[in-house]
Amino acid sequence: MQIVDCRTNNLAGHLFEADDLYLFFDHQLAKKLGKYTATKRILLADELQANELVDQTVTIVDCPPTLDDFLNIFKMSGQPSVIKMLLYQAHSTYLSGMPGRKDFATLYKFTQTHQNINVHDQFDLLVKYLKIDRDQLIFMIQVFSEVGFVKIDHGILNGVVNPPAADLETTKIYQQRQQMMTTEKTLIYSDSTTMRSWLIDSLSAD
Repeated sequence: MQIVDCRTNNLAGHLFEADDLYLFFDHQLAKKLGKYTATKRILLADELQANELVDQTVTIVDCPPTLDDFLNIFKMSGQPSVIKMLLYQAHSTYLSGMPGRKDFATLYKFTQTHQNINVHDQFDLLVKYLKIDRDQLIFMIQVFSEVGFVKIDHGILNGVVNPPAADLETTKIYQQRQQMMTTEKTLIYSDSTTMRSWLIDSLSAD
């Protein structure tokens, strides 16, 4: 099996000129790139059939949400003869990072002392006021919503008075972000040799 490192943050038309199978994890991205792939063979990761990839040349267009999602496509559909790795990611969770306890505490205090925050119209102001990265703040509000620290109704955010204690790190959205960061670190931000070795070792272990 040949692994070709074509990793990119710019999905230009020339990347889709070959007669490959083009595999997407993100359905919306697959639709968006239809102008490049209209005459190509497109596969969606969650719709693969058994042995569909065996001995094929496959271009992995985008980065998967988790490493398990990535490896499962080969467990399900077999090993290609050639894997080309584009691994496009529109926004890097790994580079954005994980908010610290101080950031969560700052947001919690704010939600307990301010009411009726319009998260659609006032979000940019909120980012500046709290001095928290935009991507991280969206994530933090999602975590707070999951544990019941805040409620959002028709775009209006309010803190919940005396919410139950919760471990934020056990929430589904927190775990998903951690997995995404690990996936990007392994597949996107490692050097070519490390990335290839990880994939070969992982596939050989199964």
